[in-house]
Amino acid sequence: SARSEGSVFQAFSRHVSALDLVGLICFLDDKKEYLVVQAAAQPKMVKIKLDELIGEDVRGFRFHLKNTGLHHQVIDEGKTVYLQEWIDIFLPFFKQEKKLYVKTYIEKFPGAGCIFSPLITTGNIEGLLVVFGARLSNEESMIVQAFANQVSAALENARLFANLQQAEIRYRSLFEYSIDGIAIIDPGSASILSGNNKLGEMLGYPRDEFISMSIFNLIAPEYKGQLANAYDTCLREGQVIFEIPLLRKDGSEFLSQVSGILIEAEGQVLIQAVVRDITETKQAETALRRRADELSMLHDFSLDITSSHDLPSLLKKIVVRAANLLGAVGGCLYICDDERKEVRCVFCHNTPTDYTGQLLSYGEGAAGVVAASRAPLIIDDYRSWEGQVIFGNETLSLTGVITVPMIWQGEAAGILQVLDNTDERTFTKDDVELLALFADQAVIAIETTRLLNSERKAREQAEELREASRTLAAENAELFESQKQRAAELEAVRQATLSLTSSLELESVLYSILHSTLKLLPDSHNVHIFLYHAEDGGRLTFGTALWQDGRRGSPIAEPRPEGMTFTVARTGEMCVVADMNTHPFYANIAPNHPDWALSIVGLPLKIGQRVVGVMNIAYNKPRSFNDAELRVLCLLGDQAAIAIENARLYQQAASERRHLGLLYDVSQALGGSLEPDTILDNAIRLTFQALGGLTADAYLYDPYEQRLSLRALYGRSVDNLEELDRSLGIRPGKGLIGWVLENDTSVVVNDVNKDSRWNPVPDLDEGAASLIAAPIPGELRPVGVLVVVHRRVSAFRHDHLELLQAVCHLVGLALANAQRYKQVQDLVNLLAGEQDRLLSLIEGLPTGVILLDSDYRLVVANTLGREILEAFGIVGGRERIARLGSVTTQELLSHQDDPLPLEISLEGELNRVFEAQARPLSGESMQWIITIRNVTRERENQLRIQMQERLATVGQLAAGIAHDFNNIMAAILVYTDLLTQDLDIYSTNRERLKIIREQVQRAASLIRQILDFSRRSVMEQTSIDLLPFMKELHKLLNRVLPESIQLELIAPADPFMVRADPTRLQQVFLNLALNARDAMPTGGTLRFEISALKISQLERLRKPFPPPGKWIRISVSDTGHGIPPEALPH
Repeated sequence: SARSEGSVFQAFSRHVSALDLVGLICFLDDKKEYLVVQAAAQPKMVKIKLDELIGEDVRGFRFHLKNTGLHHQVIDEGKTVYLQEWIDIFLPFFKQEKKLYVKTYIEKFPGAGCIFSPLITTGNIEGLLVVFGARLSNEESMIVQAFANQVSAALENARLFANLQQAEIRYRSLFEYSIDGIAIIDPGSASILSGNNKLGEMLGYPRDEFISMSIFNLIAPEYKGQLANAYDTCLREGQVIFEIPLLRKDGSEFLSQVSGILIEAEGQVLIQAVVRDITETKQAETALRRRADELSMLHDFSLDITSSHDLPSLLKKIVVRAANLLGAVGGCLYICDDERKEVRCVFCHNTPTDYTGQLLSYGEGAAGVVAASRAPLIIDDYRSWEGQVIFGNETLSLTGVITVPMIWQGEAAGILQVLDNTDERTFTKDDVELLALFADQAVIAIETTRLLNSERKAREQAEELREASRTLAAENAELFESQKQRAAELEAVRQATLSLTSSLELESVLYSILHSTLKLLPDSHNVHIFLYHAEDGGRLTFGTALWQDGRRGSPIAEPRPEGMTFTVARTGEMCVVADMNTHPFYANIAPNHPDWALSIVGLPLKIGQRVVGVMNIAYNKPRSFNDAELRVLCLLGDQAAIAIENARLYQQAASERRHLGLLYDVSQALGGSLEPDTILDNAIRLTFQALGGLTADAYLYDPYEQRLSLRALYGRSVDNLEELDRSLGIRPGKGLIGWVLENDTSVVVNDVNKDSRWNPVPDLDEGAASLIAAPIPGELRPVGVLVVVHRRVSAFRHDHLELLQAVCHLVGLALANAQRYKQVQDLVNLLAGEQDRLLSLIEGLPTGVILLDSDYRLVVANTLGREILEAFGIVGGRERIARLGSVTTQELLSHQDDPLPLEISLEGELNRVFEAQARPLSGESMQWIITIRNVTRERENQLRIQMQERLATVGQLAAGIAHDFNNIMAAILVYTDLLTQDLDIYSTNRERLKIIREQVQRAASLIRQILDFSRRSVMEQTSIDLLPFMKELHKLLNRVLPESIQLELIAPADPFMVRADPTRLQQVFLNLALNARDAMPTGGTLRFEISALKISQLERLRKPFPPPGKWIRISVSDTGHGIPPEALPH
């Protein structure tokens, strides 16, 4: 029953001391070289203490195993050893001045033997139990070994109890502080039996309110069918994962992911449900899909407006498409006049009033404000906007207004406005960004159409001039050729614009730009495009390169920080190098490349003032450029910048869509697994499939070996993963992977061969060029690392790293959930075992134990408790127990603080008395423990004791009276004898003296009976033969008993010799005969039977009385009605 090692040691000392023995419990130290004393015991009669003998505290005293000589037999083989000569084993451990005391101490145990028995816990020898004392022989070795096994079991139980308490605390912590809601559900009633605080926070209920609620009350009616199907699946297959909206207490809904699994606890099957709020995740997916749809629509609209060359039709398309793009009712387009600082409405679509032709000054109205500021403007409710402009008797019905500038070469060429008239619509920053992109496309289309119209008009004028004047034919022809070339260039720009907008794939867009540029500039040698990342520290990355002969390849040289390409990117200004041999940019550069150019143009690719890239156009000979050529290049650069930005946005949206899909797939794959290796295999497989590359690895930190263990590998086949893992030997801080774990930092390495932390593994990392790695988060520190390796340099972007970090977060949660699930299952098993032990203990109690809920309904009871309830007429079920016999349950519970139990009487055929006590049981709901005990036999014994005490008092009083009365009778008898001897007494008087003498003798006999009653008379035993004695008694009873009673004496004709007092023996049989007479008022048979009886030693074992030997049995029986019930207690 001990719950700690200290209690076991105290019990050991107490029991061994009580046996007048000396005992020790010794444990092996960590190196198994010494035995360390943990507990000691000695007889109380020995005054010399062990501490005094040793000279220090005996607890903690150390014995070296080599000195004891017991290592092989006891420690190695686990045998119990008995030694008669053992003093020499222990003397070397004592100081010289203490050895004399030790011998004196041992002499107090003459002929003492010593027994050494191993202490074995969980199959391992933990130490020794040593016992020595007087008259201790080898025969006691088995007893001492059994005692040592009991001590070992007690120590193991005490440790298990301590571990169980810690496990219960950890389970409660995991349960209460989980980031997800957890509920335990009854499969039969679908009601919630328990749940954590997080579940209450999600649902908006206090814990005491959602307990016992049905899970079908937490959803809207239209989802009950879905919940019922999932519920049935969980009961049928053991687990289920599904998504469903849940209702909060205030009536609001939130989308949740529910993971249900069947568990077994306390002997019954329950459902454990884990609830996660995924509302924000779903909203993000919806927003991403909407963004992708908007970009796709923007692409289609851009193709549509660039295909039109009629300016009025183009303006109408722009306004209509803009309104459709944002799902609004209408819109307007204004043209800016910077000289007059005015904007003029040139087209309206579906507006309350036709604003066409209306003029607004800069700063007036929404369009004027945007024209002055060059910044977009969102108005949530135009009716209450302080800058509103009303034309005539117009009734304002507009609510949301969004206005963006149409920038052309750094100046506002126009204003695009979208209107809505619904109170529910509110424009967002995403709408502004989308409309701004469309405005950039629109202004390019407008300017392109203007140029085409201008060229068309110019061609018409040239044709008129040629017809009008033959004399200027040559001049006009030259002018015509010039204009024709200009038109061809513009047509080429238009065709390039069409080809650029035909695809949204970045690689295809870049190739189209270069192909269109080489086609537009046939004398150019090659074209390179570098993408500029201003938000990433002004980094340039190579896009693509194309030569006039169709070759594609790597750049001739990487951009230098102070070179032309970086200068163009940083300044946003075009750079023209007519001769590279004389330009400062190339003063220190040796032309050692076969494709080295002699002239080059660095063209910034800009959207507004933001540079998105640089296009370098190279020629293989020195060349000058006129304004027309540079103007066409600028126009081409603007078109290319828009196409690149659109492709980037499309690529970003597609990447985000793929990333969200990956995260969803990973969460689905990890949610149904509880094995760490399966979790890691699924994670790296899906991540590798999404990001591509050479290999993907997963490592987990092993705290015991203090190293990173390779647990999963994808992309390469390995014969023996465990052997490869052992050969790696990665520790925190070692190599790139160890650095990520040690610093808890994610990393993107563009070129692993330039990173000093990179430590490649032969065969495994062959061909590796770049990688990304992220730590798997744990509760306090990272628990592992995920790594993706690529064979291409700079293969990974920052968004790839963010994706890997999100995957690691999911993996960390999955690993934590798997560990929590294992801990919960272990704890449930431990709790179930502990509960079985407690139930067994309660079942064996000699007291009835009953557990009632707050409504006084029976929850559980042990066997004795159920028997007592049946005596009160309560049989099974969950009925409410209102009273126990004459006492109500409420009255019993009101005495919960009384130190003494409450007595309950139960009247019936057999009156019974019970004692009951009630105590409250703390917990989530009020419960009561009632202990009840049947004390009828105790009460009867108490009454008997009280009667005996009263009879003893009466006997003492009677003995005193009888003693005095006996003295009086003695005097009368003496004087009667004296008078009888007097010869002068008449004969008549002698007869009278004889009568007096007889009466005095009868009085003396009466006095002896009184003394017998008081147990103060002297027993006068003699040897008598019972058969003649019983025959004389038979004659006496024939004279005393009525004639209606027939006497029988049954006995063989053998002698039945006994030692007894005849007077007392006669009184015994006379009392029995008188009782039989009273039981047979109408007559009957009284039978005496004598027989010999011999009790053997075997029968003595079965019956404690009488002891073995020869006995005479006298049976007395009658045919009367027996003893009345009211006389039975006496």
